[in-house]
Order: sequence, then C-alpha cells, then structure tokens
Amino acid sequence: VESLDLIEITMGVEDAFNAWISETSILQTAREVFGPGVLERDGVLQDAGKALLLARMPELDPACLEGRVAAADINRHLMRVSGWVRMIDLMLAASPMVCPQCTGELGPAVAFKRKCKQCGSETPLVSGEEINRQWVLEYQASLASQREAVPAGAAS
Repeated sequence: VESLDLIEITMGVEDAFNAWISETSILQTAREVFGPGVLERDGVLQDAGKALLLARMPELDPACLEGRVAAADINRHLMRVSGWVRMIDLMLAASPMVCPQCTGELGPAVAFKRKCKQCGSETPLVSGEEINRQWVLEYQASLASQREAVPAGAAS
C-alpha cells in the first residue's frame, strides 16, 4: 500500500467509524513499554515479540512467525483486512456510544471529539495509541502475574 493510499484509507475509516487510529503499530507501542531488546533484537523478532503478536492478533497464522522473522516484515500482516477489522472493533469497544453526561446521541467526530446532540457536551475520542498502550500494559501485567504464579522449584 502506498503511503498516500494508506493515509486516505485511514482518514476514511476514522470518518466512517468515528475513530482515532494510532500512528504507531502495536509492536512499536510494545517496544516502548517493554524496552529495547525484549521483543526484538537487531531487527529480528524474539520469542517474546512473537508471543505478544499472537496474543494481540489471534487471526495471525502462527506459521508466519516461525524461525527468523524480521520485525519490518510484520507490517504487511498488520495491514491485512483482518487486522484492520480487529483494530476497528477494539476502538469501537473502547469508545463511548452515548453521551457520558446525559446518555444522549453523539454526533459525528470532528477534531477527535463527538458532540452530544442533546446537551451539547463534547466527548473526546479514545485514541488508538491509548488503546494499544493500555492493552500492552495489561499484557505485561498478565505476564508478570503468570511468572509469580509459577512455584520456585517448577522453573526449568
């Protein structure tokens, strides 16, 4: 996909679904949270990075992550229709559908805000970046709790 086409598609999706799509991928956001060398090293996905992608994108064929996988090659998987559908579903689930003040109907998004048709209050859209960061933090916390649940003698 050419970059101008991607911008046009992104803007169309944002308008159609009253959404705010992240400018960074889930892998980029996860790198910031986990730190350098954890998810990828020298441009190659590590096991932790592969596990994160499979957890976030269950529609992803695990076979595409076997062996040595360049992190840059993951972008084509993120651009698949199934990835976009999942991203839109996550954004819709995180976005208010009614006014938090009066439960009135929200109008279409303008400048990343939706105005209530009943009371006039403005509700900001939840950004895709916020959704990604929250998911990564929850994923990281679940990994930590799994490690804590393993008895000391059970580790190999």
